[in-house]
Amino acid sequence: MSDMPSKPPVPAKVMVLISKDRLKATVRLTPAEEGGRAPDREMLNDALGRFGVVYGIDSEKLDVLVKLPVYGDDISVASGTAPERGKDAAFTYNFTLDKELRPVEREDRTVDYKNLGIVVNVSAGDLLCKKIPAIPGKAGTDVTGRAIPPPPVKNPPISAGKNVTVSPDGLSAFAAISGQPELINGRVTVNPVFTVNQDVSVATGNIKFLGSVVVMGNVLSGFTIEAEGSVAVHGFVEAAVITAKGGITVTDGVNGMGTGVLTSGQNVRSKYLQNCTVQADGLVEAESIINSNVKSGDSIKLNGKAVLFGGKYAARNNISARSIGSRNSTGKTELEVGADPKLLARNTEIPELIREEQVKLQKVSRLYELMSQYEKEGRLDAEKAKLLESSRFSAQKSNEIIQALTNELEVCKEQMQTLGFGKISAKDTIAAGTRITIGPHTMTAQRDMVNTSISRVGDELVTSYAV
Repeated sequence: MSDMPSKPPVPAKVMVLISKDRLKATVRLTPAEEGGRAPDREMLNDALGRFGVVYGIDSEKLDVLVKLPVYGDDISVASGTAPERGKDAAFTYNFTLDKELRPVEREDRTVDYKNLGIVVNVSAGDLLCKKIPAIPGKAGTDVTGRAIPPPPVKNPPISAGKNVTVSPDGLSAFAAISGQPELINGRVTVNPVFTVNQDVSVATGNIKFLGSVVVMGNVLSGFTIEAEGSVAVHGFVEAAVITAKGGITVTDGVNGMGTGVLTSGQNVRSKYLQNCTVQADGLVEAESIINSNVKSGDSIKLNGKAVLFGGKYAARNNISARSIGSRNSTGKTELEVGADPKLLARNTEIPELIREEQVKLQKVSRLYELMSQYEKEGRLDAEKAKLLESSRFSAQKSNEIIQALTNELEVCKEQMQTLGFGKISAKDTIAAGTRITIGPHTMTAQRDMVNTSISRVGDELVTSYAV
């Protein structure tokens, strides 16, 4: 019986698999048959080459696989480099984004429930926001040598709204004006007006703002508003304190209950003023003023009902109303025009300030002369050189202050020459008992005076009656 024909040798087979993300390549070996060619390094390299695997090949593992072949399993032989994720741009804010109101703790550890931190203030030039630029990621490489781009990073610019400026490098945002910083839909803004959409009360606490304040409700007793700008109250004001460098407007009037105070660097306008104190650098206007203490750097003007009685009233220029004083009022009505308490106080204050500055100048001048002498004698060490420079600067600064105060004093004296005049007028009646002062002259109305104006002519008060 003849021998069966022998089968031809079959070499080992190498299958290459590449992962879906192309970051891993594996081989699967099938053994040789009939004495065929066993897997060797050349065979493995050729198989990897056919599939384009050229990066991250583990040569040591291939050598081990040749010496100790593993059949039927997927053996990892190449690894790519995954891309590195970068960092998105980040923003830090120099103002609180937390709107929760919290009472302020005093130094003695008691809690002030009238100061809840409702207002956040910034001044012009304050830093509002810093941008931390995005950091790009690093590209990776797959097993075929192709680059794998990193995920894109978000690198938006600072979103600047109204009244905000951004530095040339785009990394900082600053307040262009004083006011309240806000982050609205990701946009940094500074609002020059702080609006209270309710009463100023225990729900809001006191208000202190570097811009203007608008109150849509009322200002209740015991609370304060301080504003660098104006204050507008759309309701009424009780026994509260309102201070503004700008004007103050109260739609429904003020009843200060004896303790309410309005202080304005401009005009005060209110439907009525009652039982309160008002100090305005400008005009004071109302329909009625009753039992109050009012001082105006301009005039006190009553419109509409135009009733004024009870209390003390002083204006630099004029006081005008329809009816002044009342026989039925228990309190006296005292009026004065031609006076400017603020100007008088400043006129007294300036000479004292000049004297204080002159004393400072004398001291620094003596120090400067001494250090100058050391300099001439060659005995000026580093410390004395600093004293020489600081005393020179201080002396120059004192001279500038003295000159500025002297100029202001001259202006004050010129303005003082215009004081002592003005007019008080009533379209209906100035009631008997009303005390009137114009400059150095004072009179008390002995009877009701109808449709009358009183002014100073020379060294006497003159009463005029309209026909």
